[in-house]
Amino acid sequence: MHFVKTLLYLATLLGFVMAQTMQFLSPTAGSTLAPGQNFTIELKVADSLTNFDIGAVVI
Repeated sequence: MHFVKTLLYLATLLGFVMAQTMQFLSPTAGSTLAPGQNFTIELKVADSLTNFDIGAVVI
């Protein structure tokens, strides 16, 4: 049980670290989106020596 908690903690910590290396390019801060409006989110990811996969979610 202790191992699972430690693993979950490390995975969460890694998520926070990875989240800090991304920036939203669009929509820009202060943009107004209307209900039903289509939009695309652009992310800028810092250069990294590690490989990672980027996924997409379409709702």
